[in-house]
Amino acid sequence: MMDYNIGNLFEEIFGLKVNNAYKPKLINQKQEKVDSGSYTGITYIEDESEVSRLSYLGTPIIHPITFKAGVYQYFDPQGKVVDEQLQDFELPATTLVNFRRAKTQTKVKVNAGDGTNKERSGFTDWNIDIRGLCLKDPSHPQAQDPYEQLEKILSFEKLMSAIKVDGFLFEIRDIYNITIDDISTPQVKGAPGVVPFQLRCSSDKPFELF
Repeated sequence: MMDYNIGNLFEEIFGLKVNNAYKPKLINQKQEKVDSGSYTGITYIEDESEVSRLSYLGTPIIHPITFKAGVYQYFDPQGKVVDEQLQDFELPATTLVNFRRAKTQTKVKVNAGDGTNKERSGFTDWNIDIRGLCLKDPSHPQAQDPYEQLEKILSFEKLMSAIKVDGFLFEIRDIYNITIDDISTPQVKGAPGVVPFQLRCSSDKPFELF
């Protein structure tokens, strides 16, 4: 059984520097002495009810992201629209998400002056980058095996309809539906059982045409 450093994996795959990432010890491995150096700026969670759930290692999982259950549509190989019932799927605990959006505005230069006049009409969709690692996780509520997790992600990626999403980081931005614009699942050299994924998504607000 191999030992993976999640911080190193994020830096290698996504170019993200994750400092002091938790590195669990596997069965039959000798526990190394932990440096109890001085740490500042840390907020302690005194009540376990403040976290969404605990991992099988006992570490808190905060702000999980869930693709919600529902009847969704996709195109079958013949191009026919097919309905499919999907169940809730919580993205792996290693998932990181970035949000960005732009204002829709027109800028007009000022004659004989500095700056511009700005006419704002709204905002573009949120551009959402979701990155993470599918790893073996006995505490995962729907899929403990990394390839089962990937299969669940792909079942949502193939949809032609918007995906209902639940999570605090989405809720505070009034995002309740997203579409997956593209997906990347690179292979990691020398790391079997590690399945990286990256989803580029857009926020969506379903509406009906009468």
